[in-house]
Amino acid sequence: MVEIIYNDANTGMMKTENLIRLPKNIRQIGIVSEKTKIYTEDYVKSYLNQHFDSHNQMSFILFGKIVTAKDKRYIFIDGAISVETEKIFHRDAEINSEEWDKLKIASKEYFTDLEMVGWAGNEDSESAEDIHRRFFQESSRIYIRLGEGETDYYLIDQGSMQHQEGYYIYYARNEAMQNYMVEQQNTEQFGAEDLRDERTIEQFRQIMKERKEIVKHGKMMTVLSCASSCLALLVLAIGITMVNNYEKMQAMEVAIVELSTSLEEEDTVVQTAEVPKETVEAETDKVIVQETTPETPEAEELQPDTEPVWNQTAEAAVKEQTYVVKKGDTLMRISMEHYQTRDMVDAICELNQIDNKDIILCGQKILLP
Repeated sequence: MVEIIYNDANTGMMKTENLIRLPKNIRQIGIVSEKTKIYTEDYVKSYLNQHFDSHNQMSFILFGKIVTAKDKRYIFIDGAISVETEKIFHRDAEINSEEWDKLKIASKEYFTDLEMVGWAGNEDSESAEDIHRRFFQESSRIYIRLGEGETDYYLIDQGSMQHQEGYYIYYARNEAMQNYMVEQQNTEQFGAEDLRDERTIEQFRQIMKERKEIVKHGKMMTVLSCASSCLALLVLAIGITMVNNYEKMQAMEVAIVELSTSLEEEDTVVQTAEVPKETVEAETDKVIVQETTPETPEAEELQPDTEPVWNQTAEAAVKEQTYVVKKGDTLMRISMEHYQTRDMVDAICELNQIDNKDIILCGQKILLP
């Protein structure tokens, strides 16, 4: 047989054919017909090979999808349920309703979205064609003949069963088939005779229930783990954003304080500049008058050429404690310049009896504490 392996690297053109989405990872066996393309999922093929026994009269009902597009027929086999050949394909009656009802219940439990697409067994071609015509009237239904190391596919074409030269095996995450295989394995471990006992049946059902709960719990834990990871990432992102915003807020606060201080200083300068010139001159004259001492002839005669040391020290002390206001000065700036803090503004106002600390006069002499 011819086997061609396709994978994600070389099946870009295989993903979509005639607007039908096809499996990505496939293996071609034999020469596939251009009119009919058969795709069997790997879990289904493995299940058929594992449970086939030429001495055991077992058959398998196949489930999947049949799609027709642009004169081509696509048959996808995604599930298989084992049945007793004699019971399901009764020789004396067309349909054994009780066994078929059981089959329908099992198919709804495991393969809800799939339809019956054919069957598999070890019947010879004549018997297989008879069964196929009685139970699978549609020509699109497939028959897989199982044998020792060989698997042959048949379809009714041109009025008779026709052998198909090739087909595809594809690989997918087939959870429905996996669950069915696990259930079948558990059933086989108990055995048919053991299941006749009511206690054994109850025990079997309890084990099945516990295993389903374990699977359900595992899925729930997976979902919770993903949700916890997403929540942790969200909290981390929020924390980083908050830290960045806090730093920006601090920088903004500093900028606002500096801007406010600058505006206050400009406002004070404007107020100082708007004081009438006469007032400034009057205040200046007043200060000069207070500090000017009338000269008398007697004082000039008594004044020695060099002032005493105690007089120079006192005059230096007075100069250190007196400050003449310059243009653009504010009490806050004077306090920062002389004391390196703004807290001395109130003390300067109190010492100089200044009522409004935002208004001082250019040329005004103030005492510094």
